[in-house]
Amino acid sequence: MGACWFCGRGGTREVNAVKIEMSALAEWRVQSLSWRVRSLEVPRCSTCRKAHERARFVGWWGSGLGVVGAVGGWWIAPTHWMLQAANVPAEVFILALFFDILVAGTITALPVSLYYAGCGVGDALLPQGVKCMREADAFPDIVALAETGWHRGRDWPTWAEAAVGWLFDAYSQSIYQAAKTLTRTVRHRRGLSPLRGGR
Repeated sequence: MGACWFCGRGGTREVNAVKIEMSALAEWRVQSLSWRVRSLEVPRCSTCRKAHERARFVGWWGSGLGVVGAVGGWWIAPTHWMLQAANVPAEVFILALFFDILVAGTITALPVSLYYAGCGVGDALLPQGVKCMREADAFPDIVALAETGWHRGRDWPTWAEAAVGWLFDAYSQSIYQAAKTLTRTVRHRRGLSPLRGGR
């Protein structure tokens, strides 16, 4: 399969490769669409695979902490019901209801937010010279297909799905980059070592 895309040094095996599916519009009829689908493999060595798995493990730890925080938040969120039971004025009840909606949205997004923050931390701690998993999208074969109209995934999203996906990508990417930059800054200033098992 050639040299590892993520470090450029290690020997690669198919079992360690990053598999990415891409699709392109093949036929457009009045009532149906058909797609061409290709599965590409980005060469990766076993050392980089283990490093990526450790980095993602940090992300899942963050998500787990987010779930714990969300469950705790849902226990304290329904403030307005307690206020209603106390016969408070309508203005106070409406303000409490608005606060609950805000809190509910925040704590619901907490597991996802901490997952991407954890991924950013994990990728910042990768061994020196190892690219993160997101760099798989920069693999030449994938870039070449993208330039000719191919899209990552088995089919193309609707306009609504694309809009929601764009907003979610922007949100998750901002959290990921902030956590990654902060971790690299702390690591540089304090001389912290990368995740174990690096080259």
